[in-house]
Amino acid sequence: MPTIYDSSFLQVCVSSVDPATFPAAVEAGALMVEIGNYDSFYEKGIVFTPQQILGLTKETRRILPSVVLSVTVPHTLSLPDQVKLAESLEQEGVDIIQTEGGKSTYGYYSWSCWCGIDY
Repeated sequence: MPTIYDSSFLQVCVSSVDPATFPAAVEAGALMVEIGNYDSFYEKGIVFTPQQILGLTKETRRILPSVVLSVTVPHTLSLPDQVKLAESLEQEGVDIIQTEGGKSTYGYYSWSCWCGIDY
């Protein structure tokens, strides 16, 4: 099967909330997978709970135990819940944990719950 690296040197990460979609992407050459990009769900009123994200993480690790895994911690969680989820993700062997920005009455903003820095 041809891979993306047959025509490019780009490093590819594939993002989804459906772990079943990851194996085909990895077979095609993705070097990393991410559970995240929740924005399109927020617009539909769908938010992901820590339990759902942990379930997606465990399923992804079961399917792809050695592929680099990134998980985005939703901004919809309180800061203490973001930290708890991040700690749980670390215990599950997640390689990269990232936060996402949010929306306020002043527009979009981003923060890091790991450093406590507001932007």
